[in-house]
Amino acid sequence: MQVKLESFRKFESGNLKGFGSVTLEDGDTAITLNDLRLMTKTGEYGEFFFIGFPSSEYKDKNGTKKYKPFVRVDKTLAKKITEVLATEYNKSTEKDKGSTTTKEKEKEPFDDTELPF
Repeated sequence: MQVKLESFRKFESGNLKGFGSVTLEDGDTAITLNDLRLMTKTGEYGEFFFIGFPSSEYKDKNGTKKYKPFVRVDKTLAKKITEVLATEYNKSTEKDKGSTTTKEKEKEPFDDTELPF
């Protein structure tokens, strides 16, 4: 199965690194997953990326807030999706180095049509 990048928007806030969409292709069959969150976590072996899938919020019988993902994939596919989005994040981070200053970025118009919510 191939994982094709459709879009990525860098958005850094804590462990969140950005949002992306990918298409999963297998022969003549395909499905697109939108609003994926590229996240980081620091573990025993350093920082690593992982994917957060879109989810819905609910409360369990004790009233505790929980989240249920809309889609679940196996570890192999999750790793492929993560690699595609992390590669794009790393490219955008490299472009940011020396491309424009923070003040210049603040002056750019904000396009809220790219937000995932």
